[in-house]
Amino acid sequence: MHRVLACLAPICLAPIWLAPACAATPRAQVQTAAEAPLDTSGAPEFHADVRVVEFPTPMLDKLLPELRDREFIAALGDERVAALLERGTLLAESRIPLWDGCTGSVSIRSQRAYVADFEVSETAAGSIANPVSATFDAGFDLALRASRGPERDGALALEAELACTRIIAMEKFTTTAGRSIEPVTVELPQWRVAAAEVAASVRPGEWLAVGRPVDDAPTLVAFIRVE
Repeated sequence: MHRVLACLAPICLAPIWLAPACAATPRAQVQTAAEAPLDTSGAPEFHADVRVVEFPTPMLDKLLPELRDREFIAALGDERVAALLERGTLLAESRIPLWDGCTGSVSIRSQRAYVADFEVSETAAGSIANPVSATFDAGFDLALRASRGPERDGALALEAELACTRIIAMEKFTTTAGRSIEPVTVELPQWRVAAAEVAASVRPGEWLAVGRPVDDAPTLVAFIRVE
């Protein structure tokens, strides 16, 4: 995968130039909890292995029907997760260091450039329409916090927050921008955000699946294992 680059270039009048979506490199970050800053100078206490996988929603409904009701499934074994990874499309994988009570995050984002507007200036030769470009970010954000559970059975309290933003359409609108130029076309992005926030008790080595199915689009699922 490549790091996100803003795909902007000089744009002339119609036909409108569209920049392709650019892949993003997953970036792992660790932050201390704002309400209780902790010392993270030592070795991390946990590591979270994260796999972000895309499934056609009808397939996901058959493979993980529990996600329709709960948005997460805990205590998945290695064999079942391996079988699921073979059926879906792996978009990214990351290993996040975690300290007890701290938050780690991973983001997978792409950026799309589009023509949002035109600025019209009048000259002696006539009207000139200068395109105004904008960018739209889409992708997947996951934040994790792990802490030792109150019981002494080795279970961990894991909190996960995810948000998935997708462009579902790029509508085009053509209008006139001046007295002596051809009609111009602007683009209007439409998007959908799916979010989930879960808390679960997991044992080290068990997998947690987090996702929210979307009926008319592929669904992203994060598989998380903390050790």
